[in-house]
Amino acid sequence: MELKQTVEALFYKGVWPEAPQSTLESWGRVAPPDLHAEDFEQDRYALSDCDALQRHLYYDYHYRILPGHLKRFDHCAMAHGVEARAPFMDWRLACYAFALPADAKISHGFTKRILREALRGIVPEKVRTRQTKIGFSSPLQEWLAGPLLPFLRDSVHSQAFLQSPFSDGPAIRDYVELCCAKGRLQNLQPVWAHIQATALNEIFSTQRWRQFVAHPEDIADGTAAATP
Repeated sequence: MELKQTVEALFYKGVWPEAPQSTLESWGRVAPPDLHAEDFEQDRYALSDCDALQRHLYYDYHYRILPGHLKRFDHCAMAHGVEARAPFMDWRLACYAFALPADAKISHGFTKRILREALRGIVPEKVRTRQTKIGFSSPLQEWLAGPLLPFLRDSVHSQAFLQSPFSDGPAIRDYVELCCAKGRLQNLQPVWAHIQATALNEIFSTQRWRQFVAHPEDIADGTAAATP
């Protein structure tokens, strides 16, 4: 089974078993971005000779995970007047990493194998050989199953959400109620992005965004400063 199929199996059947793949894909009412851009078409032939891991990493690097991370990274830095740098994004290092075989990246139960080997004797062994990735994400799953649950249920039952131009509100509402009825609150996480989209649409369509900037009249030329 290729990596992409394995990931899909874990994502749809292991993490959120209440919603089959077809249901999760049909929640959005806005077409996903076209991934068949000119640069992707140019690389398609070369990628056909790569293994599943390499193709998956290419997709994450150019289209899925990395662009979003870099955008948030830049926004957070600029918001505080900080010039940030990402050393691992050096193009020479990126090209070298892509040229490495799969077993230099994942092998013997470890990810980032070549990096771990390079750091032998430099970082503590407990850190270098740790197999559980610890990120900086918020405990959204716990929040949605706890203090945010009333807000989530109110949101999916609101008229604005049920008539959302971005999401299939009634289907998501039914999914939330099914999770609540079965006590599967840990499966509510995929709903959150749809709630955010509806909330942002309401803020901008009703001009409520003006309360978040000190001088709304300057927003057109990009000089508006955030309200303290």
